[in-house]
Amino acid sequence: MLVKTRLKINVAVSVLTAFIIVLVLLQAFVRVNRAVEESNIAGEIITCAFERNTLRDDYLRTGSARAKNQWFAKYAQMGILLKAAAEKFRGAEERKNIQALTEDNLRTGRIFAVIVENREKARSDPELAALAQEAENRLVSQLRMRVYDRTLYAVALDEGARNHQHSALWMAALQSLA
Repeated sequence: MLVKTRLKINVAVSVLTAFIIVLVLLQAFVRVNRAVEESNIAGEIITCAFERNTLRDDYLRTGSARAKNQWFAKYAQMGILLKAAAEKFRGAEERKNIQALTEDNLRTGRIFAVIVENREKARSDPELAALAQEAENRLVSQLRMRVYDRTLYAVALDEGARNHQHSALWMAALQSLA
């Protein structure tokens, strides 16, 4: 074989190898980027849930219209975050957690709306105040019990996203060494 032919073969193999390495690194970049996005969404869900709890407690304590309106805004924001999470997360367990969080968000919204409605009725009819307070106490208990499950699901999403990040980084490192 001529030197010129060997040189052409070596150049072709080198270019092909470089191309494969670039493809592997691009794939790794896409996986890491997706995992970071998942983690960000999970973190936002956790933050939104805690902010909503704070606003709920503020409304229950003060009856403030500002706290009520902000709670409903956080409720809507949570719905948007959960839709984004449903589009990003692909694992079966994560989808199950997102579904549970979505159902919980809807139930929580209904319960909070009933609390607000009961408070407004109690203000307009003092005879209903005692009954409304008893109903509110039960509804508030339901809201508070839901916090634990909601936190578990949101933390599980965050852990899944972090596992995806670690997996993607390890795959990138192993592929680039190979």
